[in-house]
Amino acid sequence: MIRAVNLVKSFGSHRVLDGESFEADAGKITLLIGPNGAGKTTTMRLAANLARPDSGWVEIDGCSAQADARHYRSLLSFLPQSPAFHPRFTCRQILKFYAALRGVNPGRIAEVLALAGLEEAADKQSGHLSGGMRQRLGIALLLLPETPALLLDEPGLSLDPEWRDRLQEILREESAKGRAVLVTTHLLAEWNGKADVCLLCEDGNIRGGVDPNALAFSSGEKNTAPSAPPSRDGGENVAPPALSFPAQSARKPRSFLAILSREIHAAFMNRYLQTFTALALAGGLASVWMSDNLEAIAHITLQACLYGIPLFAMLLGVSGARMESEEWPLLFSQPVRRSSIFFGKFLAAWGVFALLLAVLFVPGLFVGAPTGATLARWGESIGLGAVFVALGLCVGVSAGDRVRALIAGLVAWLALFFIFDLAAVGLAELPFMQKLPGFWVALLMLNPLDAFRIQALFSLEQIPMESAAKEPLAAWWIANANMCFFGIAAIWTFTLLAITIRRINRVEV
Repeated sequence: MIRAVNLVKSFGSHRVLDGESFEADAGKITLLIGPNGAGKTTTMRLAANLARPDSGWVEIDGCSAQADARHYRSLLSFLPQSPAFHPRFTCRQILKFYAALRGVNPGRIAEVLALAGLEEAADKQSGHLSGGMRQRLGIALLLLPETPALLLDEPGLSLDPEWRDRLQEILREESAKGRAVLVTTHLLAEWNGKADVCLLCEDGNIRGGVDPNALAFSSGEKNTAPSAPPSRDGGENVAPPALSFPAQSARKPRSFLAILSREIHAAFMNRYLQTFTALALAGGLASVWMSDNLEAIAHITLQACLYGIPLFAMLLGVSGARMESEEWPLLFSQPVRRSSIFFGKFLAAWGVFALLLAVLFVPGLFVGAPTGATLARWGESIGLGAVFVALGLCVGVSAGDRVRALIAGLVAWLALFFIFDLAAVGLAELPFMQKLPGFWVALLMLNPLDAFRIQALFSLEQIPMESAAKEPLAAWWIANANMCFFGIAAIWTFTLLAITIRRINRVEV
């Protein structure tokens, strides 16, 4: 049973829900109807644990999201109004991913594909599906786990009349198994006589019950209590079967491994990363072509690291955060922590990026580049990549859409690459600042790009160490260069990840 108690939800000064309470019983289809702006979708978002009520709570079979959010989400399956998926994954891959998140037996995938009529489209990318087929993929995902509660928000909008009828048949079959089915809709005529209970939502509250057999005529025929459900057997109304639902299956969920696997696959398909790989390979081949000039190889590699790694790592992070943002309502209603999702994104993107950096560094090893120095620069580049992948994720989560995220990411990259140094030069003109050389060294150390660049120039002997070592902090930095850089990179990376996770945990979708 789904039970909502005194739900209050406001957006700014506008109160959308004002003490809403209702019950959706197991074994019954409950409709939630009402005019636009009445609070139906907000109710669904609260029930799916995608947003938090200002007060009140929703519980499923006695478990509330406030008490145990992950267990609560394991008890429900949610279909948003317009389900969206990663456009470059196929229907089968999408269902396989969500089955792994839930611990559902893979054999169930073929069953729900058949139920949704998607057998022939199983290996078609979701980006190539029509709106109706995407909705049917959402229905397949809704039915994938065996949960006691099904939540559907305006499920018929993208479906043709035949599939609207088929969806009602499917939901009737599922409710007969003892599942509580809660549906919001404004297609009243098509649901006439198809539900057990109909509740009218107006002004953020449940105003009473509506006869589910008179929806074709009026949505305003209120009763003092929810009307009796239609009989399933043509005679007396019967109680729903008392069924207990298993914890998805006997398989143990492997949520984090599923996230890593999917994000690694997504990273290899990322066009920014593919572009970077091509450019890095060109740099590596240039090293082979200039094999008689090892100093030139070192400078080419350094410039590629300074310009290419921060920019493309940041773009990889931004696209990783925003690519599936429209899928968040489905993804965040699963019984897995949001922090796990985004930490998995980071590890996958960073790992793939670090691996593909090899095409820039390894060719030089075959033409006589110093092994120790080359591997050290590769390791430092991996550390720099971690910072900017984390920066991209942070910006991507904080921005409202993909375009703004890309713009904000480019501004952040430019700020660290140019604006930071220009500001430092401007401050250096102040007389009292010229008396604090340690301050400038500390500024360079705190900027990961400057730390990487200065260390590389020292290693290439472009900056005489004896001149820099006159300042005590600089001398200590030179003596502990690797430790300093990796320490700064780690601080930046973990700080940005903490901000990202804090931000995503507060996002309401």
